[in-house]
Amino acid sequence: MGKLIGIAIVVPLLLFGRVSAEELSIKVGGRAWDVGAIKNVRSFLIENAEVLHLKDMGATKSFIVLNGKYFLLYDNHTIRGVDYSNKKFLGQWALDGNSMIDYESLMNNSLEEQENAGVFNDSVEYNGCLSQYPMLAADVNHDGDDEILILNESAYALDLNVFSQKKKKIVFASNVYVDMAFVPDEDMKEERGLADKPQDPQYLYLVDGYTNAYNDGYRSFGKLFFGDINGDGKQDIILWRKYFESLTIGDAKKGFAKKDELFVHYALVNGEYKKQPTAANIIQRWLAAKQLSWQQGFPSRSECPGQQGQLIPELHDPLLNDPDVLH
Repeated sequence: MGKLIGIAIVVPLLLFGRVSAEELSIKVGGRAWDVGAIKNVRSFLIENAEVLHLKDMGATKSFIVLNGKYFLLYDNHTIRGVDYSNKKFLGQWALDGNSMIDYESLMNNSLEEQENAGVFNDSVEYNGCLSQYPMLAADVNHDGDDEILILNESAYALDLNVFSQKKKKIVFASNVYVDMAFVPDEDMKEERGLADKPQDPQYLYLVDGYTNAYNDGYRSFGKLFFGDINGDGKQDIILWRKYFESLTIGDAKKGFAKKDELFVHYALVNGEYKKQPTAANIIQRWLAAKQLSWQQGFPSRSECPGQQGQLIPELHDPLLNDPDVLH
């Protein structure tokens, strides 16, 4: 397995991790407070906003520089590209990959019922703090040009979008992290009428904040494997997802139980990754043949202070009660 070797654009940052099948060189973008590095580019966009029809400027979250071209990520879910040396606006693109995301069936059911869900993870210190570095770049499809990897976070989820400079669009998207589970404190138990009954879940998630309705807490994680996985000479992406639900207070075990799993094969077709009707057992055979385990999928390694290079705890937690996540 190859290491993801980070190349600092602004700060001397190294991002270490492991990715499946083939080595990728990962370039790490700068963050919004690296003001000096993008001051002129942002000024250029603001000064020309009317001419460029940029109605909602938004706040800059991150940026990356590729071959002298700047790509800026904004909090209104858009990317803007600027060739600053030639004072040329390259375009504006929406992060519109949500329709490409595949979930397990149980995950889909949970998403449908949580329209009024409460938010529990109000800290960004999850999923290895990867959301602190939301713009990465790597030649994912081996075409000689870097694609931009954008990590788009909410309070409880993290999605990955792959933007192609050549196609000028999102060519792949996947969810890599959903955590709708928390341990209620005593005040919350009283408020929701919980009394540590054996049938109560150890972890909850709030279905409706108005009625205090709750359900079993759940977590769903996706791992991505890049490269020629099936040996046909073409670039693939394999998604391996797992869905876990809380065990009950009366259960002898602590934590969660695996309830659902998903294997999806995406093939590179005309520069875009297209979902294929490949059976799960065939995908599993491909992964086994290349000796690719859960820990070797992306994401895997933490960027949290003091934990750089270590396995991300949530994705490899013994409390998930799943032997796969430990290997």
